[in-house]
Parts: sequence; structure tokens; C-alpha cells
Amino acid sequence: NNNNNNNNNSRDEAMPRLYSTTLHADEAMPRLYKNTIFESGTTLSFNYENTPDGYFLDHNGLLATGFQSYIRIIPEKNFAFCILANDLSVDISSISDILTLEYTNGEYKHKLTLPLNNIIPQLILKNFPIGFYKGYESGITEFFIENNELYLNLFEQEYLIKYYGGNKFYFYEEGFLIEIVVDFEKNKIYLNSEALIKIKKPKFINKSKIARKLDGIYSHKEKVLPNIEIFKEYDNELIRIFLVDSMEEFEIFLLDSETEVILPDYGHLILKYDENDKIIGFELDGFEEYEILHSNL
Repeated sequence: NNNNNNNNNSRDEAMPRLYSTTLHADEAMPRLYKNTIFESGTTLSFNYENTPDGYFLDHNGLLATGFQSYIRIIPEKNFAFCILANDLSVDISSISDILTLEYTNGEYKHKLTLPLNNIIPQLILKNFPIGFYKGYESGITEFFIENNELYLNLFEQEYLIKYYGGNKFYFYEEGFLIEIVVDFEKNKIYLNSEALIKIKKPKFINKSKIARKLDGIYSHKEKVLPNIEIFKEYDNELIRIFLVDSMEEFEIFLLDSETEVILPDYGHLILKYDENDKIIGFELDGFEEYEILHSNL
């Protein structure tokens, strides 16, 4: 019996212990509005959304492996829900909007009011930290001034940025909203709540060359996830990926560097080369490993 007790104690010590705590509303709410910024610049946050469906806190997550999630919190209504889906074709954001409108009986309407005089003052424009930045979700972005107006180059699209007032800026058109907050003291920029890191001007990337090297079918190293194929559309210089098993197509790729490819809203591919400068595989989001199964070259 003593031996059995000793064994049980050893097993108990080896098991991870779970702890729980209760936060009161006055403690929890400030945490929801506060961004957690890692050294890499990645921001973990709940976004305070101001959209046609009202004010609420929300956060979403997507993986190129086929999983997505969405959480929405409406503090004023004491209401929250979370949606999980194993299919990227499901529009869980729209489902969230429907649930929000249903629960609030359509009360949560658009409250966004943009200032009429949204010209950026010259003093603010002069001190805006223009240049190149890098974010996990936004990739490489550039803020630049042309003809005394501020522009943002995001995913190779240029947007004319206007002024909220104070240290807040925005772009808004047909329901599409980009929000920018600037910490002028630290020269830091937050784009849609994501902290951006200042970088030097990127070197020219031969996108066609790297895209050609990526062509092929890749298999998951542990054979757990389905095979994927990467191919280039030569007419418009786009790179696409889809699951071989389901033929489900993913978002357009954007090349960040010769070793990194960005999938908007999904994550990153870190490319792996051999001694002959051939791509032999990649890491997806830094932990899922894929290796080349068949090359189209």
C-alpha cells in the first residue's frame, strides 16, 4: 500500500496543475481593451469595432490548414458568443453579424461619424513617422506624403489617409475602414490595432523567380494535414494555394522577402532552401512543417 501511495504521489506531481480565478467586470473590461504586444510586433487584442452592425469587441483567427474562429462581446448588452469552424469557406463574420442583429432586435446600428473637416494639419503631417513598416497581419506597409497628403500602401494598394483628430487617422470607403493610431512620442504606428515595426526600405524582390520556385505539391511532414499545391498565375503575377484533397482555394500570396511569404488573414510561410537554392519545403505559421512532394519545374 505504501508503494502504491508513493506511485500515486509521483504521478500527481508530474501532472500539470490547473488554476482558475474570477475577475470582476471592473477588472476584466480594461483587459479587453488593452493590446498585448510581443517583441516580434505581433499584437494580441480584442478590436473595438465600429461597423455598420454597431459597437462591439471582437477577435478572429484563421489557419491555412482549414480552421477559423470568431469571438464577439457586446459589453453593454452583457452578451458574448464564439463561433468555431473547420471550413474556411464558411463566412463566420456574417453569421456573427446576423446573431448580433437578432439578439439586439436590430438596435445595433451604424454609429460611425466621420469629421467633416478631415484634412491633416501641416504640423501633424510634418511630424508623421512616414516610411516602411512591418506587421504580422498587414505585411510590409509604407506611409508616404505626396502633394501634402498622406497615403498608405497596404498589400500593394494605395489609400488616401484622412484625419479623425488628435493622433487618429483613417481611410473609409463603401464600408471598408482602416484605422491608424500614432504614438508621436515613440514614433510607433498601430494599424487596425496591430503594432507595426519600423524597417528599412525593402530590397527589390524578384517575385516571378521565387513564385516559379514555389510551384509544386507539398505534403505535411507528419502526414497529419492534407497535401497542398502552390501554383503561379502567369497572367497577373499572382501565387495561389489550394488543398489537393478538397480543391479548396486559399487567399492570394504576397512575397515579403526571399524567405517569407504572407497569406493575408492566414499567416506566414517560412521557405526552406537546399544548397542548390531550390525550395524543399516551408513552415506554416512557424510550427506546421511541409516538404516538397512533387515539383512542377
